Amino acid sequence: MHPALQNTFILHHILDQWDAQEVKTGCYNTALVCRAFYNPSQDMLWRRLDSVLPLFKLLSNFSRDEIGDVWVMVGDVSPSELQILQAFGRRVRELDIDTWGYKIDPSVYILISGALGASPLFSNIQTLSYLPDDWCNENAHYGAALNLFFSPSLRNVRMAPMTAQQHHNYATFALRLSLAPQLSLLHLINFSPCQKGLDGILSLKHLCDVVLDLVDSPKAVNRTMFRSLGALEHLSSLTMTLPDVDWTSSDTVTMQSIVFSKLIRLVLHSSIHDVTQFLTETKLPALQKLVYLFPIPGSPLSLCFLLKEFIDRLRISTTSQFSALLLRPSPIPRQIRMSGETLLWVFMEEYLAVPFRYLADGLFRLNLSSLQLCFPLFESLCVADFIATGNAWPNMTRLRLHPKSLRAPIPDTTVLRMIAAGFPRLSVLVIDMNAEHIDEPLLETSSHPLQILTARLAGGPKTNREMLRFAALLDSLFPMLCTVSSVSIGVVDNPTCQVQDIIEELQSSRKRERNRIRSESDIKQANDGIQIAVMSCDEEDFSLIV
Repeated sequence: MHPALQNTFILHHILDQWDAQEVKTGCYNTALVCRAFYNPSQDMLWRRLDSVLPLFKLLSNFSRDEIGDVWVMVGDVSPSELQILQAFGRRVRELDIDTWGYKIDPSVYILISGALGASPLFSNIQTLSYLPDDWCNENAHYGAALNLFFSPSLRNVRMAPMTAQQHHNYATFALRLSLAPQLSLLHLINFSPCQKGLDGILSLKHLCDVVLDLVDSPKAVNRTMFRSLGALEHLSSLTMTLPDVDWTSSDTVTMQSIVFSKLIRLVLHSSIHDVTQFLTETKLPALQKLVYLFPIPGSPLSLCFLLKEFIDRLRISTTSQFSALLLRPSPIPRQIRMSGETLLWVFMEEYLAVPFRYLADGLFRLNLSSLQLCFPLFESLCVADFIATGNAWPNMTRLRLHPKSLRAPIPDTTVLRMIAAGFPRLSVLVIDMNAEHIDEPLLETSSHPLQILTARLAGGPKTNREMLRFAALLDSLFPMLCTVSSVSIGVVDNPTCQVQDIIEELQSSRKRERNRIRSESDIKQANDGIQIAVMSCDEEDFSLIV
């Protein structure tokens, strides 16, 4: 055998080239070739698990109870089988568990955890995603399971309990994360770590992507916590769900701005008061995108009156690198349940509407390429508003604006012609239009890059003729359009499905015509080549005769 194929590092690199679908079969077959291939193949085969079942099946006393449809274990784990379990567990680098589709009796986790003692099962695991279902609410189950999954080598952790009964065990696991010094990605969803756990998490200096739900930890949320977050040198993405913040709490550090020097993406779920105060007290020199999820129900007057201040504070806190702003309503976490976006909009339509110019002056001072205001906000929208928006942001790629309702003054389909001319780089557009009158399609060809159009249409199109005209208008303005859909809120009929089908047929016809022209051109070039070849042969024959 060639020496290169006896090198474990080279073999690992070769096996790493397989697609995910090929790994199981490919590694199994490779392991059967020779002894030199066995260990590298096993390493690759066990590198990523989406269930602990393959590992637990190595135990002879682990089996499926047909009556209860539950995996159980009879008796303790023998020392020899425990060594086998640990040997294969050391091969695992990624563990992605959602536990949907199978059930493991809680006693299995407890027995294996007890047999291991302080020894880890997955000593080399680097990525853990644990999103279990709630078929079992026994705390001991989740405590033992989480104990099995921890390792100091962890680098990426995503966790989300399904019920409040599990929060204590998750918080205990979060306490141990301070012992994983290389941790860089941490998503803790639907539960709040305790103060000690949060302090331990914020001591991890390699964190770059953090998601924290702090609703149940109001005493831990203060200026000191924000300052500790700002001290994380590699933090580039931060998502926080906040309770009401006590901004009057004492801070031993002088009242200087909290700087997030490398933060690129920020997602905040909090009241408008707290997010505005957060922007007031921080500097975000590298921020490029802000997603603000404001709670519903909330104070209608506070949101509308503080939006202008929010925008002003955002402009002061950021630099010219900031380019994307998304505002969206969201139900208060774990307090109410909303049935989709429709109910959210029902609440929002009771809020106070604002004139477009009320926010435009502040917004236009930002250097935006993406603006998505995903809720009914403005008293009215007209073509002049979109002209002003295009003049302020000619490099806009995503745009979403909504008036208070479809009964408010909104532009007709002529606004699409203006958008095609004023936003030459727009790829995603969400807009409300009055489609009672459909503008004439362009006669000249367009190369606009718009690919996704989502619209609430008032007044039509209703008949097949109107749908054909609307589809022809869209196709002439936006020939690269891939998706036409509707924001169905407040709209009884949804004609966009038929419009989408017509546009696809128009695009197919264009493609067939281009192929026909290309084929005719290729045939003509081939015939010209043959004619030239014949003429050259005739000239050679003539020269020979002469």
